[in-house]
Amino acid sequence: MIRNPAPSELLLDYTSGTLAEGPALLVASHLAYSEEARADVAALEAVAGDMLASMPAEALPDDALARALARIDAEPAPPPPIRPKDDAMRVVGTAIPAPLRRYLPEGAHWQAALGGFEEIELPLGDNSYRATVIRMAAGHGLPAHRHTGSEYTLVLAGGFSDGHGRFDRGDICVADPSVEHKPVADHDQP
Repeated sequence: MIRNPAPSELLLDYTSGTLAEGPALLVASHLAYSEEARADVAALEAVAGDMLASMPAEALPDDALARALARIDAEPAPPPPIRPKDDAMRVVGTAIPAPLRRYLPEGAHWQAALGGFEEIELPLGDNSYRATVIRMAAGHGLPAHRHTGSEYTLVLAGGFSDGHGRFDRGDICVADPSVEHKPVADHDQP
């Protein structure tokens, strides 16, 4: 059961396509765990569809299709998606939601980080966010800290507490600059 779902504003921005790549990856991965969030996104998509359908039709210039196709042809091709090898998912050690799987780099391995945890950095095409998969030993945690921006955490396995709440598999923890927290992994599992 998801006790800490994605905030409504994140779901709304995800549905409208306005989220940056990092938060969009978080929400897409959260949807793999949360039936309630999937239903909320479906409802938001239905409302958006109804709004579009109720708008009066606009006449398009005769050359609209040709101009749109020319713009598409002029854009550089996107880089091919990064496909993880089987060993990348074995390194992480838990089932990974499909949206997150394609971000695990080939040859991924854990890197020690300050604070006693390990991480695998995920390659994003957008530099406005940093995305990592983090592993903490059971019962270990980070020192109390704040962030200069918002931190979004999706629990993939195990759980943690941070002084503001308890978060289990599929839960989302949001810490904005006003929040000082101290995440500590559960004692019985990483």
